[in-house]
Amino acid sequence: MVPQVLVSCCNLIDRWKMLLAADGRSEIDINSELHGLSADVISRAAFGSSYKEGKKIFEHQKEQAVLASEAYRALYLPGLRFLPTKKNRRRYQVDIEIKAMLRDLICKKQKAMQDGEAGNADLLGLLLQCKEEKGNDMTIEDVIEECKQFYLAGQENTALWLTWTLILLSMHPAWQEKARQEVLRICGKSPPEMDILHRLNIVSVNMLLTPILFIFSQTPSGFTHIKSEIANRLIETKPEDLKDATTKGG
Repeated sequence: MVPQVLVSCCNLIDRWKMLLAADGRSEIDINSELHGLSADVISRAAFGSSYKEGKKIFEHQKEQAVLASEAYRALYLPGLRFLPTKKNRRRYQVDIEIKAMLRDLICKKQKAMQDGEAGNADLLGLLLQCKEEKGNDMTIEDVIEECKQFYLAGQENTALWLTWTLILLSMHPAWQEKARQEVLRICGKSPPEMDILHRLNIVSVNMLLTPILFIFSQTPSGFTHIKSEIANRLIETKPEDLKDATTKGG
Protein backbone atom coordinates (compact mmCIF):
# COMPACT_ATOMS: atom_id res chain seq x y z
CA MET A 1 0.00 0.00 0.00
CA VAL A 2 3.02 2.32 0.33
CA PRO A 3 3.02 3.33 -3.38
CA GLN A 4 -0.65 4.39 -3.13
CA VAL A 5 0.10 6.49 -0.04
CA LEU A 6 3.08 8.08 -1.80
CA VAL A 7 0.96 9.08 -4.80
CA SER A 8 -1.60 10.80 -2.56
CA CYS A 9 1.07 12.59 -0.50
CA CYS A 10 3.01 13.75 -3.56
CA ASN A 11 -0.17 15.10 -5.13
CA LEU A 12 -0.93 17.03 -1.93
CA ILE A 13 2.58 18.51 -1.72
CA ASP A 14 2.47 19.53 -5.39
CA ARG A 15 -0.86 21.25 -4.76
CA TRP A 16 0.56 23.12 -1.77
CA LYS A 17 3.51 24.29 -3.87
CA MET A 18 1.10 25.75 -6.40
CA LEU A 19 -0.70 27.64 -3.62
CA LEU A 20 2.47 29.37 -2.44
CA ALA A 21 2.66 33.09 -3.12
CA ALA A 22 5.67 34.77 -4.70
CA ASP A 23 7.31 35.21 -1.30
CA GLY A 24 6.97 31.51 -0.54
CA ARG A 25 4.16 31.98 1.98
CA SER A 26 0.54 30.92 1.94
CA GLU A 27 -2.29 30.23 4.39
CA ILE A 28 -3.60 26.67 4.12
CA ASP A 29 -6.43 25.01 6.04
CA ILE A 30 -4.44 21.98 7.19
CA ASN A 31 -7.39 20.21 8.80
CA SER A 32 -9.41 20.32 5.58
CA GLU A 33 -6.41 19.37 3.44
CA LEU A 34 -5.52 16.36 5.59
CA HIS A 35 -9.13 15.16 5.63
CA GLY A 36 -8.90 15.17 1.85
CA LEU A 37 -5.56 13.36 1.98
CA SER A 38 -6.81 10.60 4.27
CA ALA A 39 -9.90 10.09 2.08
CA ASP A 40 -7.68 9.87 -1.01
CA VAL A 41 -5.29 7.36 0.62
CA ILE A 42 -8.12 5.16 1.90
CA SER A 43 -9.82 5.31 -1.52
CA ARG A 44 -6.65 4.16 -3.29
CA ALA A 45 -5.96 1.43 -0.73
CA ALA A 46 -9.55 0.21 -0.73
CA PHE A 47 -10.49 0.48 -4.39
CA GLY A 48 -7.22 0.64 -6.33
CA SER A 49 -7.68 2.07 -9.81
CA SER A 50 -11.31 2.91 -8.98
CA TYR A 51 -10.28 5.33 -6.23
CA LYS A 52 -12.13 8.26 -7.83
CA GLU A 53 -15.41 6.41 -7.52
CA GLY A 54 -14.39 5.48 -3.98
CA LYS A 55 -13.89 9.15 -3.08
CA LYS A 56 -17.41 9.94 -4.31
CA ILE A 57 -18.73 7.21 -2.01
CA PHE A 58 -16.78 8.65 0.93
CA GLU A 59 -18.21 12.12 0.23
CA HIS A 60 -21.71 10.63 0.41
CA GLN A 61 -20.82 8.85 3.64
CA LYS A 62 -19.55 12.09 5.13
CA GLU A 63 -22.90 13.71 4.37
CA GLN A 64 -24.64 10.67 5.82
CA ALA A 65 -22.62 10.98 9.04
CA VAL A 66 -23.60 14.66 9.38
CA LEU A 67 -27.28 13.85 8.86
CA ALA A 68 -27.10 11.02 11.40
CA SER A 69 -25.41 13.30 13.94
CA GLU A 70 -28.12 15.93 13.48
CA ALA A 71 -30.82 13.30 13.98
CA TYR A 72 -29.09 12.04 17.14
CA ARG A 73 -29.00 15.54 18.66
CA ALA A 74 -32.57 16.40 17.69
CA LEU A 75 -35.51 16.14 20.07
CA TYR A 76 -36.69 12.52 20.10
CA LEU A 77 -40.29 11.90 19.13
CA PRO A 78 -41.54 8.32 18.59
CA GLY A 79 -41.96 7.59 14.90
CA LEU A 80 -40.40 10.87 13.74
CA ARG A 81 -37.75 9.11 11.67
CA PHE A 82 -40.48 7.49 9.54
CA LEU A 83 -42.05 10.81 8.52
CA PRO A 84 -41.13 12.06 5.02
CA THR A 85 -39.36 15.20 6.23
CA LYS A 86 -36.71 16.83 4.03
CA LYS A 87 -33.81 15.46 6.09
CA ASN A 88 -35.34 11.99 6.46
CA ARG A 89 -35.83 11.78 2.70
CA ARG A 90 -32.25 12.90 2.14
CA ARG A 91 -30.93 10.31 4.64
CA TYR A 92 -32.73 7.50 2.85
CA GLN A 93 -31.65 8.80 -0.58
CA VAL A 94 -27.98 9.03 0.42
CA ASP A 95 -28.04 5.48 1.80
CA ILE A 96 -29.60 4.18 -1.43
CA GLU A 97 -27.02 6.03 -3.54
CA ILE A 98 -24.09 4.73 -1.47
CA LYS A 99 -25.25 1.12 -1.80
CA ALA A 100 -25.91 1.52 -5.55
CA MET A 101 -22.45 3.03 -6.14
CA LEU A 102 -20.74 0.30 -4.12
CA ARG A 103 -22.72 -2.44 -5.86
CA ASP A 104 -21.70 -1.04 -9.27
CA LEU A 105 -18.05 -0.78 -8.16
CA ILE A 106 -18.08 -4.36 -6.85
CA CYS A 107 -19.62 -5.71 -10.07
CA LYS A 108 -16.95 -3.95 -12.15
CA LYS A 109 -14.22 -5.31 -9.91
CA GLN A 110 -15.60 -8.84 -10.09
CA LYS A 111 -15.72 -8.72 -13.89
CA ALA A 112 -12.18 -7.33 -14.08
CA MET A 113 -10.89 -10.09 -11.79
CA GLN A 114 -12.67 -12.77 -13.82
CA ASP A 115 -11.18 -11.37 -17.04
CA GLY A 116 -7.72 -11.27 -15.45
CA GLU A 117 -7.53 -7.49 -15.73
CA ALA A 118 -7.26 -6.84 -11.97
CA GLY A 119 -5.86 -8.68 -9.00
CA ASN A 120 -6.29 -8.47 -5.25
CA ALA A 121 -3.84 -5.63 -4.65
CA ASP A 122 -6.51 -3.52 -2.93
CA LEU A 123 -8.88 -4.18 -0.03
CA LEU A 124 -11.92 -4.68 -2.26
CA GLY A 125 -10.04 -7.28 -4.30
CA LEU A 126 -9.05 -9.11 -1.11
CA LEU A 127 -12.65 -9.08 0.11
CA LEU A 128 -13.93 -10.50 -3.17
CA GLN A 129 -11.22 -13.15 -3.18
CA CYS A 130 -12.23 -14.12 0.35
CA LYS A 131 -15.90 -14.23 -0.70
CA GLU A 132 -15.14 -16.75 -3.45
CA GLU A 133 -13.25 -19.13 -1.17
CA LYS A 134 -14.86 -22.49 -0.53
CA GLY A 135 -16.96 -22.57 2.62
CA ASN A 136 -17.26 -18.79 2.88
CA ASP A 137 -20.86 -17.62 3.12
CA MET A 138 -20.08 -13.90 2.61
CA THR A 139 -22.65 -12.20 0.37
CA ILE A 140 -22.48 -9.07 -1.79
CA GLU A 141 -24.40 -7.24 0.93
CA ASP A 142 -21.68 -8.21 3.41
CA VAL A 143 -19.03 -6.85 1.03
CA ILE A 144 -20.98 -3.58 0.70
CA GLU A 145 -21.13 -3.17 4.48
CA GLU A 146 -17.41 -3.90 4.80
CA CYS A 147 -16.63 -1.28 2.16
CA LYS A 148 -18.71 1.29 4.05
CA GLN A 149 -16.52 0.69 7.10
CA PHE A 150 -13.37 1.75 5.25
CA TYR A 151 -14.36 5.39 5.57
CA LEU A 152 -15.96 5.19 9.01
CA ALA A 153 -12.95 3.44 10.54
CA GLY A 154 -10.13 5.41 9.02
CA GLN A 155 -10.69 8.85 7.58
CA GLU A 156 -11.60 11.03 10.56
CA ASN A 157 -9.07 9.68 13.08
CA THR A 158 -6.24 9.64 10.54
CA ALA A 159 -6.88 13.26 9.55
CA LEU A 160 -7.00 14.43 13.19
CA TRP A 161 -3.86 12.47 14.00
CA LEU A 162 -1.90 14.07 11.16
CA THR A 163 -3.32 17.53 11.87
CA TRP A 164 -2.19 17.49 15.50
CA THR A 165 1.21 16.12 14.49
CA LEU A 166 1.75 19.11 12.20
CA ILE A 167 0.48 21.51 14.87
CA LEU A 168 2.97 20.14 17.40
CA LEU A 169 5.80 20.32 14.89
CA SER A 170 4.95 23.94 14.05
CA MET A 171 4.99 24.80 17.76
CA HIS A 172 8.35 23.09 18.34
CA PRO A 173 10.71 23.98 15.43
CA ALA A 174 13.63 22.17 17.06
CA TRP A 175 11.79 18.84 16.85
CA GLN A 176 10.61 19.71 13.36
CA GLU A 177 14.25 20.04 12.36
CA LYS A 178 15.17 16.76 14.11
CA ALA A 179 12.42 14.93 12.24
CA ARG A 180 13.47 16.51 8.93
CA GLN A 181 17.12 15.58 9.42
CA GLU A 182 16.20 11.99 10.29
CA VAL A 183 14.11 11.63 7.13
CA LEU A 184 16.88 13.12 4.97
CA ARG A 185 19.50 10.90 6.61
CA ILE A 186 17.56 7.66 6.17
CA CYS A 187 15.56 8.29 2.99
CA GLY A 188 17.66 10.91 1.28
CA LYS A 189 15.66 12.76 -1.34
CA SER A 190 14.07 9.58 -2.68
CA PRO A 191 10.52 8.50 -1.77
CA PRO A 192 10.53 6.20 1.28
CA GLU A 193 10.08 2.47 0.79
CA MET A 194 8.39 -0.03 3.08
CA ASP A 195 11.57 -1.74 4.22
CA ILE A 196 13.12 1.48 5.60
CA LEU A 197 10.08 3.07 7.26
CA HIS A 198 10.70 1.13 10.50
CA ARG A 199 14.07 2.89 10.81
CA LEU A 200 12.39 6.29 11.35
CA ASN A 201 12.79 6.40 15.11
CA ILE A 202 11.97 10.04 15.91
CA VAL A 203 9.23 10.44 13.30
CA SER A 204 7.29 7.24 13.90
CA VAL A 205 8.19 5.42 17.10
CA ASN A 206 9.44 7.54 19.93
CA MET A 207 8.49 11.18 19.65
CA LEU A 208 5.78 11.96 17.13
CA LEU A 209 3.37 9.73 15.21
CA THR A 210 3.00 6.74 17.53
CA PRO A 211 2.67 8.73 20.81
CA ILE A 212 0.14 11.17 19.34
CA LEU A 213 -1.86 8.28 17.90
CA PHE A 214 -1.76 6.60 21.31
CA ILE A 215 -3.24 9.66 23.01
CA PHE A 216 -6.08 9.98 20.50
CA SER A 217 -6.80 6.24 20.53
CA GLN A 218 -7.72 6.40 24.21
CA THR A 219 -10.82 8.47 23.41
CA PRO A 220 -13.97 7.01 21.81
CA SER A 221 -14.86 8.79 18.58
CA GLY A 222 -17.80 11.14 18.91
CA PHE A 223 -16.91 12.36 22.43
CA THR A 224 -16.27 15.92 21.24
CA HIS A 225 -15.80 17.45 24.71
CA ILE A 226 -13.15 14.85 25.59
CA LYS A 227 -11.40 15.38 22.24
CA SER A 228 -11.35 19.09 23.04
CA GLU A 229 -9.69 18.43 26.39
CA ILE A 230 -7.10 16.22 24.71
CA ALA A 231 -6.47 18.94 22.13
CA ASN A 232 -5.80 21.45 24.90
CA ARG A 233 -3.44 18.97 26.56
CA LEU A 234 -1.55 18.39 23.31
CA ILE A 235 -1.08 22.14 22.83
CA GLU A 236 0.75 22.23 26.16
CA THR A 237 2.75 19.09 25.39
CA LYS A 238 6.41 19.01 24.46
CA PRO A 239 7.48 16.28 22.00
CA GLU A 240 9.95 14.86 24.51
CA ASP A 241 7.03 14.24 26.90
CA LEU A 242 5.13 12.07 24.42
CA LYS A 243 7.46 9.07 24.74
CA ASP A 244 6.78 8.92 28.49
CA ALA A 245 3.02 9.06 27.87
CA THR A 246 3.24 6.07 25.52
CA THR A 247 5.45 4.10 27.92
CA LYS A 248 3.16 4.67 30.90
CA GLY A 249 0.07 3.80 28.85
CA GLY A 250 1.64 0.60 27.54
